[in-house]
This record gives sequence, C-alpha cells and structure tokens, in this order.
Amino acid sequence: MTLPDNIIPSTARTYVVPAERQPEACGSVSTWDALRLRGIIPSFGGASCQCRASFPPKSSADILDYAVDFSTWLADTGDAIEVVSVTYPDTTGLTYDLTDLWADVYQGETVVVMLASGRPGTKQRVVVTVETVEGRTKAVPIEIKITRATPATDPPSNFIPTNALSLNGVNLTDDTGAYLIP
Repeated sequence: MTLPDNIIPSTARTYVVPAERQPEACGSVSTWDALRLRGIIPSFGGASCQCRASFPPKSSADILDYAVDFSTWLADTGDAIEVVSVTYPDTTGLTYDLTDLWADVYQGETVVVMLASGRPGTKQRVVVTVETVEGRTKAVPIEIKITRATPATDPPSNFIPTNALSLNGVNLTDDTGAYLIP
C-alpha cells in the first residue's frame, strides 16, 4: 500500500500505540497500585498509569508526515486498519488551526497523517481513530507542540481537508468556496 506522493513514514515522527495489558501484579495489588499506596506516584483515580502520547514539535509553517503505529496493539490478531479519521479538539476556527492535508493507512497497521499549520506557542491534540476489518476501534489522542519558530501559517490553499463533507464523491463547499467540515 502506498501513500500519497509515495511517502515513506519517518520513524522519528512515529508514535507506537502500546498493547493494552494490565500492570503486573504484586500479590493481590498491581504494581501501580502498590506504588500509589506508598505515595511514590500520585493517584488520579485510574486503574493504571498512562503517559501522554506526543509527536515531536513542529512550527506552524512545517508540513510534515506523522505516523501512528498500531502494530503492537494489533499483534497476533491478523487484523488490519480499514478506516481512519483524524480530529482536532483544540481548534478554534482560525484559518491557521492545526489540520491534516491527508491521512491514510500504510501497510495495514500504521496511520500516516500529513500535518500543516497550527497556532504558534500552543500544544494541540490530534485524535487518530481507526476501525479495523474485524470491527475493532481505537481512538488515540496525541499531543503536538507548535513552536514559535515561525508566525501562524495557513495550510496550502489547494488542499482538501480529509474530514470535508462529500456527496457522491463531490466535496461540498459553502458560498465562499470553503470546504464544509463537520
């Protein structure tokens, strides 16, 4: 399976989704719970400790591919990603909000997203949601820091957002020609 422009994802900009395993047990109490009870790590009400997923930073002017590798999460299932969607919960309606130029599946287990723009000096969330051939679904929120290295930059004017609404293969636009997005 090839990506647009035959891009090969960079391992330097790849987040690997971990397998969903329970922490190892320590008697009848998990290792994480044992550490919480001793006051070594704080309790946030969750059953396990989770680190925040993040991509390497980018400037607003950068247009870079970022990958989310689901191979560990899909290990030993024989399943493959069929549908991918990308959302941005922190967007504010500005023309230079973080967006993707495209998102696609690479080799059945990796999602590659070409990111553009973003508000300088902020941390943004990118939520990559996949559905597999066998019906599994997984949403992965990933943070990305938008540096102040460049001023706010609009995405290229000739791109069609991957979440643009379409009807019978035709992208829908408003009266100004802007693509309609949900």
